[in-house]
Amino acid sequence: DDLNVTPINPQVTQTFDQEAVFAKTYAAFALSGQEGAAGNNDIDITDEGRFSLTRCLWNCSELPTDEALCAWGDNEVVELNANTWPSTNLATEGLYARLYFIVTISNHFLEQTAGKTDAVSVKERAEVRYLRALSYYYLMDFFGSVPFTEKISDEFPPQIKRADLFTYIEKELTECEPDMYEPR
Repeated sequence: DDLNVTPINPQVTQTFDQEAVFAKTYAAFALSGQEGAAGNNDIDITDEGRFSLTRCLWNCSELPTDEALCAWGDNEVVELNANTWPSTNLATEGLYARLYFIVTISNHFLEQTAGKTDAVSVKERAEVRYLRALSYYYLMDFFGSVPFTEKISDEFPPQIKRADLFTYIEKELTECEPDMYEPR
């Protein structure tokens, strides 16, 4: 049983902190890690600040069109500008990884709060379902038929057809809307 030990890293928490994980699902849309632009990145990619979700979304949405042209010499930018990006383009890799990070943390939150019926948990679960659906929307929009899961597992998730993912997203948004916080 030498390998059956709890994490010895003091930065690893074994207890679920509902408010922290809830905040992280939102934060993952704007932040790239735990320490700022270059420290403790959420995903395994070089130059964490250059591959934040918002930057990857913008680059992948706008650079391949005639609406924008970026003169930076970064490989991923040049490839997107010229509509010649390969599967190893760092902007698309960053986008894919960050969106699945949000799906994963959302699934974790939803698993850990399953069955909770207090008012705060109901609202937070609805918000997280929305964020997961938004992430799946971006995945569907950029990548088409993608791996799909609603749980944390070490199994490879099955691919979902684009039309089926659209139906899922629409259903999730319709179901979670009444329980979400009022906009401010």
